[in-house]
Amino acid sequence: MKKKISLVMLLAISLCLPAFAKTENENDKAEKEFQRLKAVFEDEISYPPYSDYTFTVRYWDSESGRNIIAMGKMALPFIMEEVKRGNSWYAVAAARITGIKMRGPTADDLNRQWLEWWDENKNNPDWNIFIASTVAEQQQEY
Repeated sequence: MKKKISLVMLLAISLCLPAFAKTENENDKAEKEFQRLKAVFEDEISYPPYSDYTFTVRYWDSESGRNIIAMGKMALPFIMEEVKRGNSWYAVAAARITGIKMRGPTADDLNRQWLEWWDENKNNPDWNIFIASTVAEQQQEY
């Protein structure tokens, strides 16, 4: 009898467990996709012809670079993290996604301008699409 009850309890717990697990939100999915594409991108640009280019703008002509840009606004938070880390070539992707042209004599100047722009716009749902989805997800929980 105890064995039967234990099996029933185990079955009930295993059936209910997915309901208690946190579901992956859109931000998490986009971050995983960005990280996957970033790994492919960084591998792809390490070989010719991309590794031979003097101008990193051409990196984004690679297939993986175009795939990151195709993520559009979903990629912006993750691109800005790369810019913050000093990976200035990601500023090109930000410019292609936003249509905003920043100018600076050095990569550090360009990074600083993008990070200032992001600081002003990271809470704007027009640029950070996860702001709107986060609010919607929170409303669904209640």
